[in-house]
Amino acid sequence: MRFMRLKQTLMHKTTSVIGLKKGEVNLIPHQKAWVEEAQSMIRALHLLFGEDALDIQHIGSTAVSTIKAKPIIDLAMKVKNFEPIKAKIEALENLGFIYYPHVDLPNAMYFNRRVNNGSVSTHHLHVFHEASQEWKNHLYFRDALREDKALALAYDTLKDKLQNKYRFDRPNYTEKKAEFIQYVIRKFQVKRFLGKTVTMKVDRPIGAIHPKHDKLIYPINYGYIKGEIAPDGEELDVYLLGVDEVVTSYTGKIIAIIHRENDAEDKLVMAPSDQKFTAKAIKDRTHFQEQYYTSTIQLFDK
Repeated sequence: MRFMRLKQTLMHKTTSVIGLKKGEVNLIPHQKAWVEEAQSMIRALHLLFGEDALDIQHIGSTAVSTIKAKPIIDLAMKVKNFEPIKAKIEALENLGFIYYPHVDLPNAMYFNRRVNNGSVSTHHLHVFHEASQEWKNHLYFRDALREDKALALAYDTLKDKLQNKYRFDRPNYTEKKAEFIQYVIRKFQVKRFLGKTVTMKVDRPIGAIHPKHDKLIYPINYGYIKGEIAPDGEELDVYLLGVDEVVTSYTGKIIAIIHRENDAEDKLVMAPSDQKFTAKAIKDRTHFQEQYYTSTIQLFDK
């Protein structure tokens, strides 16, 4: 009954604050009604899917109060598998969501909610497998803009410029934002690990030879954070300092980020929680590989 009442409310909801014709770009100032609408739809989806919906989040520009946005609500749902979602496609259609299988990613499903006989889009629903990096990346981007007002302003300015050029060409508008979005995600991904205690897997222990450069021998343990995919498509890399024996895994504190300027990814630096290293010490110990890149070191200083 609760789901039916929510459904009736949502289906009769005014589209005066949300909705945009296909292909158009029209940025308007943030509306409190967007957050309310997102929460209403999230409640309806939780009622529909129950425990099969591990989490549902309001994402995209309408979730950031300091910037303008297209009046379309973006939602992301995390699931263990897609079978319960596929079993309720018809129920989602009753809420106005249409499934578009041709735009699926390997670990995602996409639905679009339309009104006015399909001419106006009001919601995007992205369903991600729990192991999908895309789920994390959407939250990284949203949270980065929420936390950094200057960054949000830069994004807002970029979108204004693109809107003026591509008002009736949404695919190009979206494409031209991609580089900025990817850079923000890249930086926020490593930032969120700074100062945290995590476990790394070591795949290149002390004495290992680089798989592509046989003259590069690792004097320290080097590995990655399992399940965290970096922009290069591989798992996020970590240098381990302060551990002089070969290990296959290690739980320690991320004490620094090595920001590479001439590469597609950055590196994390881990150490035992009772050890500290200066930026110079980190630079010296990672020089064997970092000498080939232009980089700066950001220390955890709290």
